[in-house]
Amino acid sequence: MSNKLPRGWKEWDPHGGVARRPVECGDCGWEGFEDEVQESAFELDSILERVGPGEIMPVGSCPAIRLPSHYGEPICRALVHYSDVIVAWRKKPNVLEKIVEATE
Repeated sequence: MSNKLPRGWKEWDPHGGVARRPVECGDCGWEGFEDEVQESAFELDSILERVGPGEIMPVGSCPAIRLPSHYGEPICRALVHYSDVIVAWRKKPNVLEKIVEATE
């Protein structure tokens, strides 16, 4: 496998390959870093059942420990996502809007 990038592409990694990107749990509010997640998304057994089509792929499962019970310390295990990524949706222009854009 070649490490050469396709023509016109640039290599840029803001974190230098270190797994220290910030992540957060939408369920319990836990905040941490990518290397602190309990299981990565590739280690989860039921990932296809927990992530639907069109959803953002999670980083892994939440390692936060909730209130202790008499069964031990239950772990949250909700899906965590990167917190330094902003997803912006934009309406796809139709053909007429593209023609107007091209003439301006």
